[in-house]
Amino acid sequence: IVTRPFTFEGPQRQRKAIYGLDRLKENVDTLIVIPNDKIIEQVDRNTPILVAFLMADDILLQATRGISDLITSTGYINLDFADVKAIMSEMGDALMGSGVASGPDRATIASQQAISSPLLDGVSIEGALGVLINITGNSRNLTIQEVTEAATLIQEQAGIEANVIFGMSFDDSLNDEIRITVIATGFNAEAKKLKRLKESKSAPAPMASPAVKPMNNTYRIRPEFRPKNTQIHMTLFDSDEKEEDTEKQVKQQIEEIKSELKNSDEFSKGSSLDDLDIPTFLRKSMD
Repeated sequence: IVTRPFTFEGPQRQRKAIYGLDRLKENVDTLIVIPNDKIIEQVDRNTPILVAFLMADDILLQATRGISDLITSTGYINLDFADVKAIMSEMGDALMGSGVASGPDRATIASQQAISSPLLDGVSIEGALGVLINITGNSRNLTIQEVTEAATLIQEQAGIEANVIFGMSFDDSLNDEIRITVIATGFNAEAKKLKRLKESKSAPAPMASPAVKPMNNTYRIRPEFRPKNTQIHMTLFDSDEKEEDTEKQVKQQIEEIKSELKNSDEFSKGSSLDDLDIPTFLRKSMD
């Protein structure tokens, strides 16, 4: 629920307000706009400016309280948050009005006041897709005929396409008065949904994550430590041979490997043979 600036506040402020409204419409389900200029049309020429401002605040209060009362107050025919959400979700511009009347034609008068509030921004209930009606009266004198007249008038003004949700509650403090609250939405809902659909289709698709290559766990022997034409001849020993003979033969093979490495091309070019390049079981045999 927002208000638009007075005309005397200047065109620049008006443009900023309109720009803000356009951005706000993209991010809210329903928007009720009350232009402050409408207040001037309803007050006497001698009305103090503070009183005029209070009238604008009172309209905002009525709209906000009308919606909150529907949600928080339990009615005889109850309306709750789910009903309000069904009417207001993604519905664009909205009309929120309330009327209070007494006397023999109070139902008709209150209904007309609710759907044609002079302070709303020229929004008519005609063509609404969703309409929420709540009628409140004294339990001792509210008649079924009055309820029928009020609800029928509002539905006829909205049209046959409107989804109408009806509620009724009692407040004995109203005495002879009847109060009717109307929320009408969906005047530009189709255009709003179509715009969001186009935006969702034009949005770029999320980029797929690059496939993770599996790690290669194969370890290769560094070329500089692989002597050319070097072969290691291992002799298998029978279990009955003596340990001393085994150690002698292992040491002899180690010396042969060292001799071949010294004579190889890689070794002569500056490569070295670290102890870690010799298998563990051979190093232990050398110690």
